[in-house]
Amino acid sequence: MRSAVAGLIAAGILTPAASADPLLDRHRPVLRYDSSERDRSTAVDAIVPRLDPDRERVDLEPEQPGREVVYGHRARGGDGRTWLQYWLFFLDNPQDRGILRGGRHEGDWELVQLRLDAAGRPDRVTFAQHSWAEGCEWSDTRREGGAPVAYVANASHALYSRPKTHDRQWPDPDDEADGRGRRVRPPVVPIADRDPAWTRWPGRWGDSEAGIVPIEQSSPRGPAFQERRPWQDPS
Repeated sequence: MRSAVAGLIAAGILTPAASADPLLDRHRPVLRYDSSERDRSTAVDAIVPRLDPDRERVDLEPEQPGREVVYGHRARGGDGRTWLQYWLFFLDNPQDRGILRGGRHEGDWELVQLRLDAAGRPDRVTFAQHSWAEGCEWSDTRREGGAPVAYVANASHALYSRPKTHDRQWPDPDDEADGRGRRVRPPVVPIADRDPAWTRWPGRWGDSEAGIVPIEQSSPRGPAFQERRPWQDPS
């Protein structure tokens, strides 16, 4: 019986990363963490060899954070515009839903993306926040040079355009994103639709599985398989 690694090599999942993209590097985001946040975005290098094509999930329990990166993806939206997507991966989402304690799950993919105008300049930014997103004009976005600033919420890692406490509906706890924690601008690792091939692995990044209780959450699928399909159409 072939090993998971051998199967991934045969499937091409361990192919080299996409080539460098100066535009993706120029606009990679600055992350401002909440003062209580201890997690950080991490590369998936150590996880990839365990993405078994014959399994639905990968167990992240033994993992430790690797190098801090964002994964950059250039996409064409249904609006005909070019979008620069920056995907962040966290090993865990420990935010519980209040006293009901049903929100935590292994694995967490987050996204901030920029839309480019006809001249190739950013004119709009989207910040992913749980099952929805916040859209901002570039002129209203806090930025450092060509880099948008994303405020990372404690425990949930939702991304916001402003540092403050962000209200959410019960039973979800409010998101604390004060921006007074770590400031980092991780290097960008370009990825494409099939390069490296782990972008096409359809399983869940983590071993959490929601039960019959509505507030429970399963581990997320990868960027190309997110439910609202921003990978295919960022607009």
